[in-house]
Amino acid sequence: MANRINVAITANGKCPKCGGNLVERKGRYGTFGGCLNYPRCRFTLN
Repeated sequence: MANRINVAITANGKCPKCGGNLVERKGRYGTFGGCLNYPRCRFTLN
């Protein structure tokens, strides 16, 4: 469950780098926002 994708987390829900959807992810150090197109796009939010 640590890598489960939850919900879009920005107002428009779009990645500024590639236009993909942004989702909340859980990592080793807590939750963060990441692009759904990972690994092609590596954009993240704290």
